[in-house]
Amino acid sequence: MRYLRKFESKLILLGVLSLLMFGILIPILSRNAYATAGLLTSRSIEMSSSVANQTAVQYTISFKTATGGVPLEGIVVDFCDDTPLINTSCSYTSGKSINLTSVALSSIAGPSDTTLAHWIVGNTSPLLVLSNQNAADQTNVSAGTQVTIIITGVQNPNYSACSGGTPPNCSFYARILTYAAYSGATSYAPTTIGTPTDEGGIALSTNQAITVTSKVQEQLTFCVYTGANCAAGGGSVILGDTQGVLYTSGPFVDKSTTYTISTNAINGLTVRMLGNTLTSGSNTINAIGGTAASSATGTSQFGLCSYVSASTAMTLTITSPYNNAACNTTTQSAGPGQTGTPGGNGTAQFAFDTTQTTTTYGASLASASAGSSAGSATGVIAMIGNTSVTQQAGLYSTTLTFVCTATY
Repeated sequence: MRYLRKFESKLILLGVLSLLMFGILIPILSRNAYATAGLLTSRSIEMSSSVANQTAVQYTISFKTATGGVPLEGIVVDFCDDTPLINTSCSYTSGKSINLTSVALSSIAGPSDTTLAHWIVGNTSPLLVLSNQNAADQTNVSAGTQVTIIITGVQNPNYSACSGGTPPNCSFYARILTYAAYSGATSYAPTTIGTPTDEGGIALSTNQAITVTSKVQEQLTFCVYTGANCAAGGGSVILGDTQGVLYTSGPFVDKSTTYTISTNAINGLTVRMLGNTLTSGSNTINAIGGTAASSATGTSQFGLCSYVSASTAMTLTITSPYNNAACNTTTQSAGPGQTGTPGGNGTAQFAFDTTQTTTTYGASLASASAGSSAGSATGVIAMIGNTSVTQQAGLYSTTLTFVCTATY
């Protein structure tokens, strides 16, 4: 009986030892080939756009190596619809999942060889394989090496249904694996991964683009004035001496008329001028006409020229024949506060084409073309008056109207 109990005790002890050995063997037998791979840290994929189905997207793939002392010749980035888990099947739907057909490698940093020409890009959706087959560079990398890869030309997934979220807000995944030999990367398959050096998974998501809409109303401010500024106003010009008298001995020039334009119109604008020459009853002082001419002392003349004195963004151009280059050199000689001495015209030439200014819409004085009209500008008008000894006496006047038309 005593021997039987000893025998039973031995059986129990052997059973316990067997269970302990079996428990040790289970994790050893169940480890896959990649179980010895290190875990990539600081893993991320930055997308230049997360909008579903967006094309020409740039992805920046970043990670730090876990294993040192081996080369880095192959990198695999496997995009899947369903899971980032390594060595499992990868769900991919052509036409809906990520599209890598047009992907190009923009830059790579971290491996010892960063020459783009040495890296072969395999981009069969959903698999991106980078392999460096340059035999001259087999330098080992250190653990903790920062690797940054930038690819362009990605087309984001365009799921009609997804397990992670509601379209277009859908999750998708990437598996990143590194290989010491490029052949490990080029022979990769989702469930036949070979022997990677390091690995790790990443989750990404497409999302809904937010469209923000607001309205900016059309704007146009057009001010014509003879005062110090638009707020000061002023709408009269005395063309002559302090009493408004013209002399036969020389011209009088008035350049107190200013116009300012501010607009957000982007398709151009036109400033037009309407009116007649100076008249007194049925008598007139001759308009210079449609061809610019210099002052002619002793000849009855009325005309004007214009120039742009300031502009911001807008390119305002004075229309011929009022665009004489010397117009801005004229000086004020007419009106109250002046000496009453003729002059001020310098070398400028003037015009006044009544065949245009008396039409329904008048003559063009200035314009800005499409694309150069949004902004502001200030223009100055210089008017000239001359008279002859035979000009009939009288009070001569005219009303000039300026119209600015903007195209939005």
